[in-house]
Amino acid sequence: MAFTTVDDGAELYWEESGSGSPLLLIQGLGWSAEMWYSLVPELETRHRVIRYDGRGIGRSDVPPGPYSIERMADDAVAVLRAAGVEKAHVLGVSLGGIVAQEVALRHPDAVTSLLLGCTHPGGEETVWPAPEVMQVLRERASMPFDEAVKAAVKYAYAEGVDPRVIEQDMQRRLDLPTTPAGYQGQLLGGLGYQGTLPRLKGLAVPALVFTGDADEMVPPINSATLAEAIPDSTSVTIAGAGHICFTEQPLLVAAAVNDFLDRVDG
Repeated sequence: MAFTTVDDGAELYWEESGSGSPLLLIQGLGWSAEMWYSLVPELETRHRVIRYDGRGIGRSDVPPGPYSIERMADDAVAVLRAAGVEKAHVLGVSLGGIVAQEVALRHPDAVTSLLLGCTHPGGEETVWPAPEVMQVLRERASMPFDEAVKAAVKYAYAEGVDPRVIEQDMQRRLDLPTTPAGYQGQLLGGLGYQGTLPRLKGLAVPALVFTGDADEMVPPINSATLAEAIPDSTSVTIAGAGHICFTEQPLLVAAAVNDFLDRVDG
């Protein structure tokens, strides 16, 4: 567990575990590094897993927003440098997946491979969720944190998911709450982003694109769009999983990630 101060003075919390090829994890909107709890044990036996609280979230500083995707991509690379890593596999989910794309495009020398979970390209090419889902995402910024966490459950998980998974996710979030200012800083940064799609054809690293087929927050068609745009891409669909597929189906997600990384490292 450590902190690093980035070039604009914001302090970011980060941690690491395991050994092997470096793997940087970038979480989604309003989620701290704690939310990798079910996936990390499956990854750290084969990789040096580095994760952090994005600016505005968890134990990191909450500077004035909005936080642009470019700014958050620079933060991700700053965490790698703080860990003494020059180049890593970069895995991002949801909003973190957009940040991961920008890391690969903005800092190509820092990326060994790119892994994109339940995400989209941003900008005009994105297929957004149903209006009621977008409304919930926006309204959460002004809700008390416990209410904000509960508000998205209906759309974040697949129907029939084990209630204990949802309860554990919610408890982890409540134990390390996100401020409305931090949430809004990330949200507005994502909504104001111009997107990656026209630039993805220039990516020179292999990519894994995965999604749950029951994702209501980021429609799975976005993953198909990303996979088609990236020259060297592999697609995996997690059957019966919603947006939070990495806690709903961590073994299946970890298997897809580890198989892909084994091929890249091998």
